[in-house]
Parts: sequence; C-alpha cells; structure tokens
Amino acid sequence: THTTSHSQRERERERMRAASGSSGASGSASAPPDPFLVDSSMSYSAQVKVVDPRSWMRTLERARELCDALNVAVSQKTTLRAEGKDDSRLSTEIRSREHFLLRQLDLLQAQLAEMARDMNKYKITQAEVSRRKGLLQELVADTKRVRDRISSTPSAARARLGIGNKAPASPSNPGLSADDSDSNPLMSA
Repeated sequence: THTTSHSQRERERERMRAASGSSGASGSASAPPDPFLVDSSMSYSAQVKVVDPRSWMRTLERARELCDALNVAVSQKTTLRAEGKDDSRLSTEIRSREHFLLRQLDLLQAQLAEMARDMNKYKITQAEVSRRKGLLQELVADTKRVRDRISSTPSAARARLGIGNKAPASPSNPGLSADDSDSNPLMSA
C-alpha cells in the first residue's frame, strides 16, 4: 500500500539530498544533474559493480524526479489529446523517458543487491539496506502507476489494437506493446 504522504516524501527527499553531500561548500552554483545523463563509457555490469552509497541515493533521487516528470508529461498528453492537438512528439518523449526510467530502476536494484551482499565493503548497515529497499519499492510502485496511466491513454489503447494510429508502429517508432510490463521484472505484479 502507498501510505507515504506528499509532505513525507518531500521531507525524505530533503534528507536524501543532505545525506548525499550536496552541501554547496565548493562555492560555485551548478545546474542540477540531467536525469537523462548516463555514463555510456561503462557497461551495465561495470556500473553495477561501481557502487557508492551516496551516488546510489543521488541516482534514486534523479529516478524519482524522472518518474514525476513522466507523470506530468502523461497529463500534458491527455490535455493535448482532449484539445485535438498533435501529441506524437510528446508520446515519443514519454516512451523515451519510460525506457530510461526502467533502466535506472534495474540499475538501482542491482546496485542495492551488490551493497547488501557485502555491507562491510560499502560501509552500510542492514537497516540502511532495508530503508533503501523500501524507498526503491515505493519508486517502483509509483512507476507502475505511471506506466498504467500511459497504457490506459486512448492512443496507447489504439496502438495496441492497431487502430487509427497517427504514427504507425515501425522499427524506429515501436509504440507501446501490451506486454511491456512483462519485460521488466521490477514492473510485474
């Protein structure tokens, strides 16, 4: 069940920011990190093995922000569709963000499992692993709700049925499939 209120989530985010070392002691103001930035120079398995508990929290926060942005984009798409405006560009952006968010959730889960395997190496307690697992589970549940909203939009339903798509499915525009939720173990059930 989802019992965390919005204000509790905000307090938790502030605590995460403080714990991740965003103290501003360097004296220079920097732009917030782009949630779409990925270290493409490293393989997925290498990214799993390179775990810093503080960077894990930052990655979790960026994934949370991406989930929130995805939710806003779905609302915008619904508004555009209701106004009879073209939403194909936003649909593409939503699919891209959704795919990236799922990759981040996979990475976070794998890194957390790595930290739990060797807590001494990562200087993390069982209680902290459990707390992080709870935070990740909450984000997975929120992501599932957003994905359910995506798949329930009229254009997604028509795409699954193959009826009246503005942009037909192709290798460059695959669209959403009915079994996308089955492709990620985090998102199933």
